Amino acid sequence: MQQQWGTTSGGEAVQLVTLRNATGWRAEVLTYGATLARLVAPDADDLVLGLRDLRAYERENEPYLGAVVGRVGNRIANGTFTLNGKLYKLVTNNNSGGIPCHLHGGTRGFDKRCWEIVERGAEGRDVKLHLHSPDGEEGYPGALDVWVTYSLAPSCGLLRVHYEATVQGSPTPVNLTNHSYFNLAGEASGTAVLPTHTLLVRASYFTPVDKGMIPTGEIRPVAGSPFDFCSAAHTMAELAAKYPTCPQLAAANGYDHNFVLDHPADEAALLRAECRDALPQLPAISVKESTTGRELHVWTTQPGVQVYAGNFLDVPAAITKSGRSYGAHTGLALETQHFPDSVNHPNFPSTILNPGERFSSTTVFLFEQPQVTAVKQ
Repeated sequence: MQQQWGTTSGGEAVQLVTLRNATGWRAEVLTYGATLARLVAPDADDLVLGLRDLRAYERENEPYLGAVVGRVGNRIANGTFTLNGKLYKLVTNNNSGGIPCHLHGGTRGFDKRCWEIVERGAEGRDVKLHLHSPDGEEGYPGALDVWVTYSLAPSCGLLRVHYEATVQGSPTPVNLTNHSYFNLAGEASGTAVLPTHTLLVRASYFTPVDKGMIPTGEIRPVAGSPFDFCSAAHTMAELAAKYPTCPQLAAANGYDHNFVLDHPADEAALLRAECRDALPQLPAISVKESTTGRELHVWTTQPGVQVYAGNFLDVPAAITKSGRSYGAHTGLALETQHFPDSVNHPNFPSTILNPGERFSSTTVFLFEQPQVTAVKQ
């Protein structure tokens, strides 16, 4: 189903596309920001944080709730990089630790653009969106075209997000991700994720940051640190409590770090999977919520994931979709991506896309929960 959801302050019409499957899962996607606005389970719990209307998304979505961010998600130090001998200066729109940086694509990144719908699946379970980013936008070189496809599997809680991009004219860095905040107890529950969500991340290394939240360039083992979600599942509260003086947690006011995944998935397998049995045996990330028993498993082709525990969330009840405020730690973002500031670290996987190449990445989110009777949506 597709319906108009309002008009931006600049006069652009925004559409809301609803995806449904046979088992009662429902995803709602906005063309504004290619935003995942709702992800509703068969028991009617909405599992992602979101805002009540378009005006709130336009004016007050500082946490990037549900949006696709780019051209480069995460941070670029000082908003500068050198490519093929030329220095590029981007918009700096963040000042963590008093150090300016370019964050999530700049002041008018992909999260603040209206995308166009280019394809709808015949069964109402997928939608493909397109965005054109002109040469020079936010300081980036090259004219970039981006496509994002959201797909629900036919008979389980599997949501796939597939990204593609091409560039013309000049090479450019590209690092696309979705910035949804999950709360497996339901976004209206108001529960904090730190003590209630058990986390397993199959990542033996992470990238430490400086006081500006920029990676230092080191790739450090997680063993013996509060970032060791690899050897066993822990709640973030439990693991952080063992390391009360950790400088890395202090720098970020908690968890907001990139983990280096041990085994990125094969894209072909993720694109054809429509149930758990068709997916690789071990997900990159697993989360379990203690009160509902609901689980989330994530597979991705990307080499990293930014685990952000909503340390600075502060969204008033007046603008949320449920009318309940989102305070610190009420949502967990799992931003599958290349590493932050990769363009300035030759030892990190490259984010450079050249003319004639095609960027492609896929992330699968699989939700599992105790048996419930589906309710009418």
